[in-house]
Amino acid sequence: WLGQVQMLIELGEYQEADLWSGKALELFKSNGDLLSGRAQALFRLKDITAATTATDTSVKSPGTSSYRWRVRGEIMLDRDAENARRCFERSLNEPDADWFDRVQIARTYLYYDFPAAALPWADAAFRLEPSHGCVHLVRGICQQELGLDDDAARSFIAALERMPRLDEARTRLAHLADQPRTTRLIRRFKGWFRK
Repeated sequence: WLGQVQMLIELGEYQEADLWSGKALELFKSNGDLLSGRAQALFRLKDITAATTATDTSVKSPGTSSYRWRVRGEIMLDRDAENARRCFERSLNEPDADWFDRVQIARTYLYYDFPAAALPWADAAFRLEPSHGCVHLVRGICQQELGLDDDAARSFIAALERMPRLDEARTRLAHLADQPRTTRLIRRFKGWFRK
């Protein structure tokens, strides 16, 4: 159930994720991870009050997980960046936390257009798992958003070397190659201000 909810969120199907989490919670009442999935879906649907209630209940539920704290950090991101960062760090103290949690934190920052905040998390994932293509992809996206096009191109190439069928890396690499020099300079200039 949780995997289905998380996948629907990844696909941008927030209404469906909320529906699935609601059905799952009928079967598994007070499951903290399902409550977190519901909180994340509701937050992305802009129902901040319900999302906050769900995440509060989730961290009070029995058990704990990195996902609960990561979602809590996401919900705090727009109003209290420092507490959000602490929640993200707290998520990494959970026994189930690994390199992929750092990728997910970076992706959360990217979702809300904070590439400068995302890059250190992508770099941390890279230090832990330099052989996985998705680490290079997310790192490359951060670099591209910051106007670090040469670094981004290297990251996308590394991603494709590890996962040749990774279409997003291929598309982004082609986009970098097709940009006129003036566009690249403007993006790099904007990137300085986003840091």
